[in-house]
Amino acid sequence: VALSYDNNIWVYDEQASKLKKIGDDGRLLLETVDLRQAMDQVPSPEKIIDRDGFVYLYDPEVGIFVFDYYGTLKNKIPILHIRDIQVIGKTVVGRQQNKFVSYTLGSFDPKEAPLPMTIRNAEKIKIMQQGIYVLLDDRIELYSFK
Repeated sequence: VALSYDNNIWVYDEQASKLKKIGDDGRLLLETVDLRQAMDQVPSPEKIIDRDGFVYLYDPEVGIFVFDYYGTLKNKIPILHIRDIQVIGKTVVGRQQNKFVSYTLGSFDPKEAPLPMTIRNAEKIKIMQQGIYVLLDDRIELYSFK
């Protein structure tokens, strides 16, 4: 479940294999075609993100499916097993084992960078405009961008 840009709700109906947009009154506003008919591997999303004109469905076993606001599949990003996934602009970022991974829509290859030793055991990592927030077992640390 994710909040849409217009204060409605995105949900993924696994039984029908459809991404659906639901209004605040419970009405169905939009739905995709049955994704079983449109693709080889149907997602079982762990996370849905609405950002800058696109809806991202993330399934750690299959990858990231990118839809426009009309429910048309635009892209499939073959990045698996990402933690702390987020979308900044048109770039998907997250961590995979001991590295940061990023993929910008329209590019062909993901980029990778090693994680600093100080944050490899973090519970969660959140990248913000002012820096990186890192949740550790006993504290939160902020690393500023220079």
